[in-house]
Amino acid sequence: MPTYTQTTLFGPKDGLTTGNPLKLIRGTEIDTEFNAIAVAIGNAQDDIGLNIANGICQLDSGALVLPAQLPLATTSAIGALETATSGEADAGTANDKIMTPQKLKQDSFLAGWDATLGAVTATTLAGTLTGNVTGNLTGNVTGDVVGGLTGNVIGNVTGDLLGDVVAGTTVLDTTGVNVGASNIVMASHVCSIATATTTIASSVLSLSGSSVFILQGEVGLVADNTASDVDALTVKDLGAGSASRLTITQPMGTDDIEFRDGAGNPVITIDNDGGSEVVDLAQIPTIAGAAFPGVDGYLKGLQLANNLTTPLLEIDVTVGAAADSTGASVLAGAADTKSLNSTWSEGGLGGRASAISRTADTWYRFFIIGKADGTTDYGFDSVANDDAASLLADATGYTLYRQLGWILTNGSSNIIAFRQQGDTFLWDVVQNDLSTTTTHTSASLRTLSAPPDADNVRANFVLFGLGDQTPSNTSTRVMVTATRQTDTAPSGYVSTQIIRGHNETYLENDVRYELPMDTSSQIRVRCENTNYQYALTTFGWEDTRGRLL
Repeated sequence: MPTYTQTTLFGPKDGLTTGNPLKLIRGTEIDTEFNAIAVAIGNAQDDIGLNIANGICQLDSGALVLPAQLPLATTSAIGALETATSGEADAGTANDKIMTPQKLKQDSFLAGWDATLGAVTATTLAGTLTGNVTGNLTGNVTGDVVGGLTGNVIGNVTGDLLGDVVAGTTVLDTTGVNVGASNIVMASHVCSIATATTTIASSVLSLSGSSVFILQGEVGLVADNTASDVDALTVKDLGAGSASRLTITQPMGTDDIEFRDGAGNPVITIDNDGGSEVVDLAQIPTIAGAAFPGVDGYLKGLQLANNLTTPLLEIDVTVGAAADSTGASVLAGAADTKSLNSTWSEGGLGGRASAISRTADTWYRFFIIGKADGTTDYGFDSVANDDAASLLADATGYTLYRQLGWILTNGSSNIIAFRQQGDTFLWDVVQNDLSTTTTHTSASLRTLSAPPDADNVRANFVLFGLGDQTPSNTSTRVMVTATRQTDTAPSGYVSTQIIRGHNETYLENDVRYELPMDTSSQIRVRCENTNYQYALTTFGWEDTRGRLL
């Protein structure tokens, strides 16, 4: 308390002799003492009970209670806590002091604080978040979220979501949610992302027990497809390290979509080749060991025609697609033109295999060829190479092929004009393959202007029968057969045609045939007698081009 200091000492005056002027007591001295006492009393405080239980507190010069005079706050009693200094707040070294609201808003404490918005807009909470997030979380969560996320998560959630989610609760309900490089584990609950454009990237989404993950509204599952081949949606058995059953993935740096089996092998690939999506037929599963129905032999478009500008040397092909010779891959080809007059060049006009030459009266096979990456081209090869061996030898990297048709040259080594409509090929000018010959009782092989293809081609031709003017020669039976059939002599009703005689000059008798070719483009003709004549004219041929094999 304030100190009273006595100004005049009255006791010593008693020892002074009588008559000594200092022995006198003056009224002014008494006034001085009383005034000093009054001041001291006015500033006095009771020291009794100071610093003891239920006692009093001492004030400092600023009329503030000293921290030492107050009890500390505890979990069970109200008390006082000292305000931390800026250094202590930044360092986080004082766990028994408090910070002012102003300090909480300073950048030195929470990086990314926006004073205008009054929110943290870009920061990382690197510790473990054990409570419920009921507001907006706009930063990154890199630790474990043990509680439920019942509010909007605007930023990146890169930790594990390990807490419970009440069944039916919309957990992530916002626009632009990005869950990256983490696991989301929801056990025995319904996890719903509703009415939002939502991104879940580079993460593992694990739903265990009887969990259901529901995507509602405008929701997307998006992955970064630039780093590695791990962007996948996988169905697995329950339990850590369990086997995968199905994976839907996108290989790195592509626009393709792959469906993979439990071993990670692609079973179906949807190949986006810059406009059209093509299923890789090599990955279609077989049925009872056979190729998938409707795939093996597939062919659409890829029609052939003489080039309008250079019809004698060049062939045009239309856009289309075909299964390759094995039925395992699809070759998608663009419209193109290839020349029989120059050797093959990739993407160029040259189309003839270098091992063969352009010669007169010669058949050539025309192929579409392809690489494993989907690149395709076209070209000519010889009759002997039904596997396009010489053409593929020139075309580096090309291993797939499918024959699209046949080309025939004339005596001048020029391509004979033809028309194609589907499987039907017609000569622009019909070919007279046999002018006239006398009928014969033994079998004769006749060569037609139809491709030497015993597997796919049926020749369309007409046998013209010429009767004579001898009345006694009334008729002759004719048997026309494919060389693969048994040679049979015509008689009675066993014949394919009758040439009748008449007393007028040359009565014509004609029949149109469609018969399979052999590898020499031949058919068989046998007559009942030798009194007549016949001729052969080929209109064209039918070519299934491998579709029905």
